[in-house]
Amino acid sequence: MPSRLEFAVDLRGLRCDCGEFQVDRIPCRHVFACCANQRLDWQLYVHDVYKMDQVWRVYRARFRPLGNPATWPAYNGPRSYRIRT
Repeated sequence: MPSRLEFAVDLRGLRCDCGEFQVDRIPCRHVFACCANQRLDWQLYVHDVYKMDQVWRVYRARFRPLGNPATWPAYNGPRSYRIRT
């Protein structure tokens, strides 16, 4: 790497020492480099949640309109407040 830092990549364990691969669940630059070096398809390491068939699955479901807010039951839960500075 140009920064002279080294990161270990474990493709089977879906891990990279930089931590981005585990957090984002998409390949980091170290995984890309590893896949390029080993001639592997990096797309195999993208989590299913980012794949279009999963996105379509979400929007295939029907969404019911919420209706008029005046008809909603009163909310008695916690409130958040914006503090102006």
